[in-house]
Amino acid sequence: MEKLKSELPALSQAPQPSPEAPYDGYWSISFTSRNCTNKGGKFGIVIEKGKVTSKVASGGTGTVAQSGEIRWTQGAAYDSHPINFEGRFTGDQASGTFSRADRKCGGQFTASRT
Repeated sequence: MEKLKSELPALSQAPQPSPEAPYDGYWSISFTSRNCTNKGGKFGIVIEKGKVTSKVASGGTGTVAQSGEIRWTQGAAYDSHPINFEGRFTGDQASGTFSRADRKCGGQFTASRT
């Protein structure tokens, strides 16, 4: 968790939720997979005005709708191959699935506001 927090700017600079963008802010993503090289881990994303930015080294971007539906793509840690994430927010939590664009592996993720 310390590494995650060091990758993100100070929390006082975090995008703040609003009625127009209720999911804005910093989020901690935990993921698990049975068939990917990386079986699990954590990383951070930032949501600002409905735009998702992944804080992994290979980068990533996407969107979150006001309804709570989230979609983003980022590069795999070991080869930067695109990984597609999709899920849904409920309050300060989210969950969903992910899969490599080449369908070689996939898994599940959860998110919590930090």
